[in-house]
This record gives sequence, C-alpha cells and structure tokens, in this order.
Amino acid sequence: MQTATESTRVRMQERRGVSLVAVMERRGKRAALEERVRQHFRIELPRGPKRAVSGDLAWMGLRFDSWLVTSPMWGRGLCEALRQALSDAASVVEQSDGMSVVQLSGLQVREILCRLVPVDVDRSVFNVHDVATTVMAGTRITLWRIDDLPDGASVFELGVPRSYIANLLRVLAHAIGDARA
Repeated sequence: MQTATESTRVRMQERRGVSLVAVMERRGKRAALEERVRQHFRIELPRGPKRAVSGDLAWMGLRFDSWLVTSPMWGRGLCEALRQALSDAASVVEQSDGMSVVQLSGLQVREILCRLVPVDVDRSVFNVHDVATTVMAGTRITLWRIDDLPDGASVFELGVPRSYIANLLRVLAHAIGDARA
C-alpha cells in the first residue's frame, strides 16, 4: 500500500522484502559479539537507541543487549549469515515473517507522527539514525529515522508486527487525511 498526499506532502509506503533479524547478546559475550560483528560485517555495534549502517545492512540498538538488523537485499540469507558469524556470542532470530516495515516521508511527516506516538520527533531531538521503541494506536512499534530526502524532507521507518499492519496503515492514512482538513 502506498499513499501520497500532495496537500500534506506525506508519503506512506509499506516496504516489502526487507529482512529483519533480532540479535540478542549472550551473557558475558559482549566483547566477542562486537569483534565478530566488526570482523564479518565491518560495522560497530550501536550503543543505545541508534542505527548504524554499513552497505545495505543496518543495525539498530533496541536495548543494551539487543539489536534489530535490517536489509533490503539479503533475503532469507541474512538470518543464516548472522547465525554462522555470531552463534556462540548471540542468539539470532528471524523476524521477517512477523514484522512489516512502513516508510513515512515528507515535509509534514513529523506533524503526523506527533499525533500518533509519545516520542518527541522534533528535528532538534530525534536525529538521523535515532531509534525508539514506542506505541502507536495501542501497538508496540520500533521507530527509526533514516537519511533525509534531497528536498530536506524527513524519512522515518516503522517496524510493525505483521498482524497489526492493516490497522496501523488505516490509522496513518486517517492521520494524513486529517492533516488535509
């Protein structure tokens, strides 16, 4: 589903085919996990609610010991590659079947999000590569900000449980429609 409204200049699109994998550090294995991630994926694990990107792979800090790894290119191979590289340092769980990713972009996207999430998404507070676990329409989501568009419009993505995606798309479309009024 894709919705673009010129009057509000907000675009909503469900991103299909994005691989999502949860990585949870095994107790006492932080140093080993960091080294393996650095060695195999050429990236530093983000500390705290931040997003780190290397190529088409993004690691998002959810808690001090948990990350969500996303990629539009790896397909089912992402989970297996992570398991092989991190097996004794982390638990790795495929999330692609249980989560959807929705991308919101546009000049008024922050105003829409301010109505729906209890997170300050002001440009001075919620920066590119920031991550938050929050609630939207009674559903737990993961919200992250990616690079702005060339026209300066902000871009956010939401990780949403797949069983709630239809409801959240309706809520978002309604909020975008209300912004027109």
